[in-house]
Amino acid sequence: MACPSRQQPALASIRGSLSKTVLRVCTFFLISLVTIAPILVANAQTKIPRIGFLDLGRFAPPKLFLDDLEKEGFVDGKNIKIEYDFAAGRHEEMRSLAAEMVRSGVDVIVANGDEAVVAAMAETNIIPIVMLSCDPLAMGFVKSLARPGGNVTGVSCMSVELGPKRVEIFKEAVPQVSNIAIIYNDENVSKPYDAKSSIDGAQKLGLKAFGREVREITDIEPAFSSAAAEGANGVIVLSEAFTLIHRQLITDLALKYRLPDMHVYREFVDAGGLMSYGPNVQDMLRQLARHLAHVLRGERAGELPVEQPTTFDYVINMKRAKSLHLTIPSISLAQTTAVIQ
Repeated sequence: MACPSRQQPALASIRGSLSKTVLRVCTFFLISLVTIAPILVANAQTKIPRIGFLDLGRFAPPKLFLDDLEKEGFVDGKNIKIEYDFAAGRHEEMRSLAAEMVRSGVDVIVANGDEAVVAAMAETNIIPIVMLSCDPLAMGFVKSLARPGGNVTGVSCMSVELGPKRVEIFKEAVPQVSNIAIIYNDENVSKPYDAKSSIDGAQKLGLKAFGREVREITDIEPAFSSAAAEGANGVIVLSEAFTLIHRQLITDLALKYRLPDMHVYREFVDAGGLMSYGPNVQDMLRQLARHLAHVLRGERAGELPVEQPTTFDYVINMKRAKSLHLTIPSISLAQTTAVIQ
């Protein structure tokens, strides 16, 4: 029979001490976990979504967009963070701005204008994109307006559809118009289609029409001078981010070359142009804000129907009409939503 080792009581004492130490460590860990866990959960629950706002130029006051987001319960700097990237009219920068947004890990991209949509879609098919586009269906941005599919939804300004109607309104308001120059930015993917729609509409009314492309600010005056030299007695400027940035120059040149000018957005008339017919920009920004709110609440972009404008402006500037010695028919004035005296 083996004799008990003298080390056994010592080992038992060590084991007991270790057990107490392990117990104290475990107890401390559990207490710490119980204390920290709610903080970790709270931090996860209060993660502020980051929104990238991409645009060729800062033409629309972001306040309109922000005010309607706030009505939907989202306040920039409180429960969301909006990061603006404007390309200042430089087409070549759009893709790199979109790429940087994607790399930075934004949760949603707001793409304001077709060039912004093209750039954003080229960089991601995962991050939701809420767009304002001239004609997203014709451009292939969405599969249908009712069910866009993919990661894109937003608002269509119906520019291509409204082209022939705009020509008709222009001819009615300025009956002497017979040869129309369509001035547009062909860097914007939708504008060649938009220009063709307007030219076709003019020809159906028995009018002559031709296009003049502008991509840079230095193209704008040559477009007007060559249009006048070719016998144009009216111009339709297809509005989008680039032309909106330079709307003051455009309306000044229309007066310089004595050309009655029709635009899409009333912002051109506010800058001195003769007339406009098209959707209300402020209302479309509100629609855009509501779409963004749906996405922020967790709805899938591709399942949200693309909205179309509900408010349209027909604005005539009588001061410009007098400068051009035009008499606007009373029937046209009666159809306007606003007349600038």
